[in-house]
Amino acid sequence: MLPRRPLSAVPAGLVALTVLLAACDESNPPTGLPATRDPGQVISLAPQVFLLRPDQLPAYQRTADDAVSAVTFAADEGDASLQATLEGQGFTSGARATYQRPGSDPTTAFRLVISEALVFRDSHGAANFFADEAKRRDKPPDSGGTVTTLTGLPSTGTDQMAAFSATGSPAIPGVASSAPQVYFVLLRRGRVVAEVVGGGDPGTATVAAFTDLVTTQQALLSTNPTI
Repeated sequence: MLPRRPLSAVPAGLVALTVLLAACDESNPPTGLPATRDPGQVISLAPQVFLLRPDQLPAYQRTADDAVSAVTFAADEGDASLQATLEGQGFTSGARATYQRPGSDPTTAFRLVISEALVFRDSHGAANFFADEAKRRDKPPDSGGTVTTLTGLPSTGTDQMAAFSATGSPAIPGVASSAPQVYFVLLRRGRVVAEVVGGGDPGTATVAAFTDLVTTQQALLSTNPTI
């Protein structure tokens, strides 16, 4: 089912790109020795750090920044049971950024770009979610159309990747075509799952343009050592 889940209209804003480290217990560290983190303690990650940034999409306007919880994920998918499923998979936090092409510049590849990142407690839970999400995306939209597996994309710096191409998907905001072209990629590295959607008119929304988004997203995953 493409494109990605419905989005609320939240005023655009820049999100601080930081990794939040869980504080070590430094109340009574041993004399002369630094406090150390419990090996079993999970490092807390800010999902926003894995979203495509405005400087990486200079031709687009960031129109929404949304937090993603297990509750909102289930509601957006129209399946209340997904809340318990995500919680069971160890979902901890998520974020989503929406970009739209300002005006009608015909040189801009996509009219809509959605970047989403979900963080889990461990890689096992993230892999389980990845498998489920790939199945959810690999089906035609309810309104009709087709979904096919998209091959040939680079897979640098990721543990898992699944990509799809869809036509005749539900309407994309601002897309005049009756059968918009939509691309979707699902990427996992460690315990972080990132999703990118690019949709627009068939003449400009090309695989080559989407590949640029995919490689940018992969770089955000591969350059972060904490996941």
